[in-house]
Amino acid sequence: MKAGKGLTLCTDSYQYSEILILIEMFKIKFNINCKPQKRGINTWRINISGKQMPVLRNLVKPYMHADMLYKIGL
Repeated sequence: MKAGKGLTLCTDSYQYSEILILIEMFKIKFNINCKPQKRGINTWRINISGKQMPVLRNLVKPYMHADMLYKIGL
């Protein structure tokens, strides 16, 4: 979901340890810095800042349907 200039990945059903693994994967594999965001008692989401969006857009845009580009701010 678009969050300001950034993006929030709705990973509500993941455990915190799994969120940390995903965040590390984003950093190592794609050079995208992101952070966990507490949503509820045991609910976490991944937040990608606006500064990281150009990298993310370049990665996913070729695979997205044109009608869905608004989800990444295009």
